[in-house]
Amino acid sequence: MHFVVFVSTFETGVPVVMHNSSFDMHRLTNDGFTVPAWASVHDTEILARLHDPSKRAGLKPLCDRTFGREASVGQRVLKEEMRKNRWTWATVPTDLPAYWAYGVWDTVLTARLYGHLSPLVPSPVYDREMAVRDILFQAEQRGIRVDNEYTTTLLSEWRAEAAELRSTL
Repeated sequence: MHFVVFVSTFETGVPVVMHNSSFDMHRLTNDGFTVPAWASVHDTEILARLHDPSKRAGLKPLCDRTFGREASVGQRVLKEEMRKNRWTWATVPTDLPAYWAYGVWDTVLTARLYGHLSPLVPSPVYDREMAVRDILFQAEQRGIRVDNEYTTTLLSEWRAEAAELRSTL
C-alpha cells in the first residue's frame, strides 16, 4: 500500500499515516498548516501499543526491532553530525543532507510499519482508539473545563479504593 499525500488532498479522505499523530497534528495546526480529518489519519504508534503494550513504541526502537538495526541509521548519522558540530534541533541546518535523509527515512519507516502492524491489530480495537484520539486532540486544542470539587472528591475515592486493593495483595 502506498501513501502519498499533498495538503490539497486532505479534504478527499486520502489515508495519512503518522507515528505519534497527536504530536504531528498539533505541530501542523500550530504552524498554520491544513490538517487531515481524523477519520483519514492512521497512527503506527497506537498500532504498536495495541499490538504489544509491553514494548517501547518510539519509531526508531520499534523499527529496529521490526526491520533490523539499519532502520535507525539515518538518526545515528544525523545525531553524530549534530554532536560534532554542536548543533541542536533549533540550530541544525535544514539544508544538511543528513537532515533530509533522516526526515525521508522516517516517512518510509512509518509507511512500512503501518503495512506490517495494521493486519496484527483487530480493526474494532484500533478504530475505537483512534476515535478517542480524535476527541482528546480536540480537547487539547480548545482546552477542557475541569470541575475541581468533583475531581478532588473522585481522587479521594480512588485513593481509598487503591489502598483497599493494595491491602488485599
